[in-house]
Amino acid sequence: MEYSRYEAQALFEENEVVGRVVFRQLGLTGVVSVLMEIASKSAHSDLSFGIYPQFSSHPGDEDEEGDGADECPISAGYFDSRPLPLPANPCELGSFTNCATGDLSGKFGPLEAFPKTKVYREFQTDPSLSLHGAFSIMGRSLVVFAGTKILACTNIISPTLVAKFFVGPLEGRVVFQDLQDQVSYLFFSTFEEMETKTKLKQ
Repeated sequence: MEYSRYEAQALFEENEVVGRVVFRQLGLTGVVSVLMEIASKSAHSDLSFGIYPQFSSHPGDEDEEGDGADECPISAGYFDSRPLPLPANPCELGSFTNCATGDLSGKFGPLEAFPKTKVYREFQTDPSLSLHGAFSIMGRSLVVFAGTKILACTNIISPTLVAKFFVGPLEGRVVFQDLQDQVSYLFFSTFEEMETKTKLKQ
C-alpha cells in the first residue's frame, strides 16, 4: 500500500537565527515528525518555539529596533485546532491534550544548545499536528523566542510543488523540489558557518 508524504518547512535565513524546522507526515492520519536545526547569533541557555495562526507578512525583516518583533503575528495567541471547550488543566510537558496545538515548547520543552556552541537540534513527534485539511499548520507562522524576546519568525510552507496533468492528451505530473531540503545544517557548529551556507544557497 502506498501513502502520500506531506512535508512543510520553516526556513530562518536572517536576523538572530538561521536554520530550519522540517515537518513530515506519512498519510492522512500519520503522526507528524518535527526536526529542528537552527543556530543563534547570540548565546542563549535555551530557545522556545510556537506556531501562530497568521501568516507573517515579511518573514525575516527587522523592525526599527532590529528584532523583527513587529513582523511576527503573535497577538492572537498560539494556533490551536483543539475542539471546544478546551481542557481546564494547564499545559504540561508531553501533554498533547492540555497544550495548544502550536505550543511546541510547552509540549516538548525548550531547545537547549549543544555544549560550547550556539547550535540547537532536536527531533520530536507530535500527533496533534497536521499538514493537510482545515487544521493544517501549512501557511501559519513559526516564531522563535529567547525568554519573552522574539528572535525571529518565518512562514511554514511546502518545499515541494506538484503540477498535475489530468485533461487532454497528457497524464502525469511535474514535481518542483526545493533542494534546500536535501541538505542538513547538522554539520555546522557555529552561527557564522550556517549563515554563510544559507547565503551561498540563495
